[in-house]
Amino acid sequence: MRNMLAIIVLFFVIGCSSQPVIDKTAKQNHNGILIVAGEGLNSAYDDIRMSATLFTFSHKFAESLDAEIEKSGVPSQYYINRDKAINPITYVGTLLAKTKRDGLAQIAVNHVKTDQDNNLYLSIIFNKLIPQPDGSFKVGEGISERYKLSGSSTPQVLANYFFRKHGQCLLTENKCLP
Repeated sequence: MRNMLAIIVLFFVIGCSSQPVIDKTAKQNHNGILIVAGEGLNSAYDDIRMSATLFTFSHKFAESLDAEIEKSGVPSQYYINRDKAINPITYVGTLLAKTKRDGLAQIAVNHVKTDQDNNLYLSIIFNKLIPQPDGSFKVGEGISERYKLSGSSTPQVLANYFFRKHGQCLLTENKCLP
């Protein structure tokens, strides 16, 4: 029984490892990843407590994803928009104009309410940024993931899962796979 418990713990530890399998021959990103979350990306509510909950979850996820990327040796930086009056497109454009980046991750927590669904979802949209000769960039290929939030869905666990699944895309110039 003790051996069985040790094997289960070993598989759990291995399964929770935060490092994705990276193709060592792939060219590593060196300009880093910009991660953006916060106001303007999340669902908006009149109830300040509900808005604060969504804001905190997206903030913690962005912070956790930033830590996962940094551990792999690729620079990243996360910005949390705290001002509802700032348009997220303008906000992201301003941040990208300041520093050259290899990719952009946009984090949002949204409430979906339909006849069939009434849940909160975490959405992550990541796109590679391709530099152009004139100094601008083109938005390249990317990935989009959406996770239904439940009581066991912590930002840290979801960031670890997303990074393990898509780290190859985020960290290198390799193609993004769904």
